[in-house]
Amino acid sequence: MGGVLRWIVGSVDGHVWSGLAAVTPVIGIAVLAAIVLGTVLPLLACGDDHAWSVGVGPARARAGVMAVVVVLAAAAAATAGAVAFIGLLAGHIARRLAGLDRRVSVPLAALTGSILLVACDAVAQAVTLLAGGLGSRAGVPAGAVAAAVGAVLLIRLVRSGKAIS
Repeated sequence: MGGVLRWIVGSVDGHVWSGLAAVTPVIGIAVLAAIVLGTVLPLLACGDDHAWSVGVGPARARAGVMAVVVVLAAAAAATAGAVAFIGLLAGHIARRLAGLDRRVSVPLAALTGSILLVACDAVAQAVTLLAGGLGSRAGVPAGAVAAAVGAVLLIRLVRSGKAIS
């Protein structure tokens, strides 16, 4: 039961590279699709009329982009649990730092997500050490730290009206 709870909350404890074998083909195909569909995003940002004028059907393009996003999010959550929540936060931070240029914001989001995951795991391990030492079996998962910090920041973004743009 403890393993299920840690997966639901999200943790990086005990994950090995062989655990990625099941989702690697799905992630690979979805990333390739994201690269192809990434060229459509600036057109959609300019509005439906502009997209139509250059021959892109906005409804089909949005459906394709959303399908790829859902597949990537599902693969991340299936692999690491709710710690994948960090990806949502990293995207917003990267867009705030780099603007709308996806050539900069997407790699920056990957770097930001990596840094956030390491920071959340470090805080979780520090809390575990302070709570009971190395012998404690009731460690704090990194996903719990990510959810606590991320929820506050994302609620703040939504209230400011700048979360979706």
